[in-house]
Amino acid sequence: MKKPISNICIQHASALLLAACVIAPAALAQTAWKPDRNIEIMVPSAAGGGFDRTGRTIQKVAQARKLIEVSTTINNKAGGGGAIGWAYLAQFNGDAHHIGICSPTLLTNQITGSNSVSYNDFTPLAMLYNEYLAFAVKADSPIKTGKELLDRLANAPGSLSIAIGTAPGGPNHVGVAIVLKGARADLRKQKIAFFKTGGDSLTALLGGHVDVMASTPGNLVQALESKQIRVIAIGAAKRQSGDFAQVPTWKEFGVEGQFPNWRCVIGPRGFSVAQIAYWEDVLSRVVSSDDWKAELEHNVAEGTFMKSDATRKFFEAEFATARRVLGELGLAK
Repeated sequence: MKKPISNICIQHASALLLAACVIAPAALAQTAWKPDRNIEIMVPSAAGGGFDRTGRTIQKVAQARKLIEVSTTINNKAGGGGAIGWAYLAQFNGDAHHIGICSPTLLTNQITGSNSVSYNDFTPLAMLYNEYLAFAVKADSPIKTGKELLDRLANAPGSLSIAIGTAPGGPNHVGVAIVLKGARADLRKQKIAFFKTGGDSLTALLGGHVDVMASTPGNLVQALESKQIRVIAIGAAKRQSGDFAQVPTWKEFGVEGQFPNWRCVIGPRGFSVAQIAYWEDVLSRVVSSDDWKAELEHNVAEGTFMKSDATRKFFEAEFATARRVLGELGLAK
């Protein structure tokens, strides 16, 4: 015969249950994180460029919507194609009060030996958006279509000059090389001219100093609207909106030409799970705002929000692609 449960046992179990109810919220509170001092958003370029616009839009939206309860500052760390800024950010191991803007240059610089740090030295926080590489010619150019350009580059390598911003081995260079490889053009025989900015490339094109330019759409919108240029193809999975709605993709010409110039947010290495969760939440709210969406539309960019784990896997895939292409160009270290 089973012994009856004593009142003492019942009282003991009730006390344990009550203690668990009290302790559980306290434990959860200890695992949560939020900033308790100024947040620094590191921008690896001078004021006014794409990196800077991204950082300042995040700051603007976060402040307006009170997504961050402390002050925020933008710290422009220009130089070395982003290398100076990323080396600076890497110093703040485990400190989630420091975040930075990132692009494929973080990966390509590592492959070419321009970076002192690796993408593995950082905590990926969120992927934000893609800008696809567009190819443009002057409005009066004899080259009318993407197919004509590909045929010329494959059959008469070096007969056309292509302007790229900014440096050899950068993401735009990789994007151009992927298109050329898809067209079976000899990568090492092409005439490539490198400029400091996309704006400088456009000036060279309009001045007749180069035949073609490859740039992100934001640099081309004004010249396209004024009919100074013709955009003949873009390296996107599908046609874009607005002024670029009529621009065919390289896929439509039978060529894989995708290596997007994405933007994401990273932090130093060593963030805790709670710190990552905080920034994932803030950034997911930023990209859901109308101000953010308007900024993407203005620059013909495509929102591609991903959280930390997905962004890290994306880095790994993009790194492998860039290493293969830069190796074929003889630029991998």
